[in-house]
Amino acid sequence: MLVEVFQASVVNEFGGSWDGDGTKEDYERLRPPGRYEKYIEFLIKVKELRDRYSPGTTLVTSTIVETQEGQKRWMDLLVPLGWTPLFRPWYTLPQSMKTQIEQPRIALKKGCQQSRKKYLYFDFDGTVVPCCVYPRTFELGNLKDQKFSEILLIKQRKLMLQELNTNKKNMAVCGEFPY
Repeated sequence: MLVEVFQASVVNEFGGSWDGDGTKEDYERLRPPGRYEKYIEFLIKVKELRDRYSPGTTLVTSTIVETQEGQKRWMDLLVPLGWTPLFRPWYTLPQSMKTQIEQPRIALKKGCQQSRKKYLYFDFDGTVVPCCVYPRTFELGNLKDQKFSEILLIKQRKLMLQELNTNKKNMAVCGEFPY
C-alpha cells in the first residue's frame, strides 16, 4: 500500500507517532503489542520507499517524550534513518475520564489543521481521518477502497469542513477544543 501511496505523489508529509524515552523497553511498554525491532524495520523500509518513489516527501515523527535524555535518544536513532523527530507533551483528549476529572482542556498551538484544504491523515489500516489528535472522530474513507483524490472531494468531508466553519461549537469533540 505504501508503494502506491508514494507513487501517487499525493503525500507531502509522512508521519508516525511513537512514544517513550527512546529505549526498546519503554517503546514496547507504551505500544503493545509493538516490537522495537519491527519498528526499526518499518522506519528503514518507509525511507527506502520514499527515496525510490517520492523523494520530496518529508518523513516526520511525533513523539511523546518527557526528558531531554529521551529526546536525544530519539534524535540519535531517527535522524540517521532520515526522519525528522518532533516532540510533544501528552494530549488529554476531550472525552477521556482523566479530562473530565482532573485535567484542563488541551490547546493546540497550531490550531485545527483542517483549515488547510489537503491536510488529512491516514491510519495504520488505511483509514483516512481529518485529525491526528482525536483520529476516529470522523472517518472519511479508506485507501484500500478509494483513491486519496476521491476521499479529498467526498461530500462527507465537504460537509464536515462547512460545519467546522459555521457551527464548530456544536460538533462532537471539535466543539470542545478552544482553537
